[in-house]
Amino acid sequence: MRSGCFSCLLVCAAMLCAMNFSVGQSRGAPGPAPAPAPAPAPAPAPAVTPPVALKQGPTKVAIANPSRIFDQMAETKSLRDKLEVRHKELQAKEQEQRNTIEALLKRKSETNPNHPSYGEILEALDNAKGQLQVWGGTTKASIEREQKMMLKRLYDKIEEAIGEVAQKEGIDVVITDGRQELLNVEEIPAEDLRRALNGRIILYAGKNVDISEQVITLLNAKFAKAGGVAMPAAIH
Repeated sequence: MRSGCFSCLLVCAAMLCAMNFSVGQSRGAPGPAPAPAPAPAPAPAPAVTPPVALKQGPTKVAIANPSRIFDQMAETKSLRDKLEVRHKELQAKEQEQRNTIEALLKRKSETNPNHPSYGEILEALDNAKGQLQVWGGTTKASIEREQKMMLKRLYDKIEEAIGEVAQKEGIDVVITDGRQELLNVEEIPAEDLRRALNGRIILYAGKNVDISEQVITLLNAKFAKAGGVAMPAAIH
């Protein structure tokens, strides 16, 4: 009886060991490894700008004097003539207003302060003075604005003409020649003279590299072709 029970115990023990072994395998055994993540797509290569082809051979350089070109332009002379006429017109208009003020001052001096018209004269005098002051300030600002616009417009034309001549002559670089003849040196302060001399960009240049005359000829031809009309902005 005992031996039968003992055999039963052995069988149960063997079955428990087998169950524990299978459970351990099911818990501890690793499953299949996950598939590796796909590698990121490579970034597109940056666009490469082709190198700019440099000009072969020496660089051709010329100079031009914008101040000289400006002074010798036919359009500049025409504008100066028209501005002179306008200046005389404005002087006449100013004198007319001053004459009105002088007439009112004369009436004031000849009128008894106790007279009823004396106050009217004072009021008219104040109005005339105020109008002259306002007109003078407005006219001055308008003239300055007109001159600046004219100067900018002409220098734009000079720069454009320099470019045209340079392209025609195969010139690569045009340098501003700002040299001016210094007159009455004895009247120029020493510091101003030193600054003017040190500020010169061109120290020497042969006449064959100066295209100022060609630019003047081109600008004057264009001006003549356009009818030789150069009207400044209106001043009211």
